[in-house]
Amino acid sequence: MSTSLLAEFWRTRRIYLLVILGLGWLGSVCTFMVSVSLGAFFDIHFQSITNRTKLLKLFGVQLETMEAFFIFFVGVIVLKAVFTYAEKYWITREAEQFIHQVTQRLFATQINWSPETFQHKPYGRYLLRYSGDMSSVKNLLIKGLHGGIKDLLFLLSGFGILFLLNVTLSTILLISLVLYIPLMIGLDRYQNPLIKEKRNRKSFMLSYVASKFAQHEEIKTVAGEKEVIRKFRKKTHKLLAADRAYHVSENARQMLAPLMGHVLTGILLWQVAVHPELQISGGALLVYLLVLASVIAPLRRLFKVPGVLRRGMLSLNKIEVFLNKEEEGEVKRIAASGKNKPVEAKPMIA
Repeated sequence: MSTSLLAEFWRTRRIYLLVILGLGWLGSVCTFMVSVSLGAFFDIHFQSITNRTKLLKLFGVQLETMEAFFIFFVGVIVLKAVFTYAEKYWITREAEQFIHQVTQRLFATQINWSPETFQHKPYGRYLLRYSGDMSSVKNLLIKGLHGGIKDLLFLLSGFGILFLLNVTLSTILLISLVLYIPLMIGLDRYQNPLIKEKRNRKSFMLSYVASKFAQHEEIKTVAGEKEVIRKFRKKTHKLLAADRAYHVSENARQMLAPLMGHVLTGILLWQVAVHPELQISGGALLVYLLVLASVIAPLRRLFKVPGVLRRGMLSLNKIEVFLNKEEEGEVKRIAASGKNKPVEAKPMIA
């Protein structure tokens, strides 16, 4: 998965990136605290003592009055807002700085290519590296690497809280989730070649448009507009077919991810209904479902992470190929010239 560009980025910014990840995790903890604190409201308002209050005490929080509850509730919301904004601001800033540096390096490298290297492909094929590919790399950093790790930590923390709330329901939930994962993995693997085909067709079309615009005067001279338009329509038809094939699977993913949350909730409610021995109160079940709802969102995002990583790595690998192309060509030329060049006898030093 790793490339030299990502390795260099991590090596120079790892402490800063870990701090940003920590901010994201703290925001996740605040999300859970909002859900769990609602249980304290039921305990205080309805004068009951349940596991919801005990769970707060595990975090060192003890709420006994409505005033204390609302101070805590507002404080958690404010902290979540601060942590979330700081995390999103700094990770976006880091990603944009990375894109800025890669773009500058790519342009400088291509400008310094030899004419033979640059003319290896129509220059229109290079335009996607500066537009769509950079967007994919940005998503790779924000939604793929950072977002994936943050959501995984969120998920682990969430399941820890769910097990503290109710071990039996959480075990059922985990088993149901394990059965659901292979479906998403299979869909993800099916999408991989479709993503590549879609990107390649778009690249071919952009290259064709750029090259024909560059030859506009020549095309008008020989009256070749009809042939150019015919070939362009052929390329756009292939792009349309690739787009449609990709979106069939992507729409299925978009449908299955939200559906998963409803299915898991339905399974838990069914278990509570048919197994009275679970002995869970209405308030406890409500808090459990609120925490579960908080966990479902990052779980849905995690299922999208492999696709984001693949698209981003595909773009980053193409950029690295361009960055290394001239260097490799120069090495080959030196090697070839070295083979043909006669060896000169070195004078002996007395």
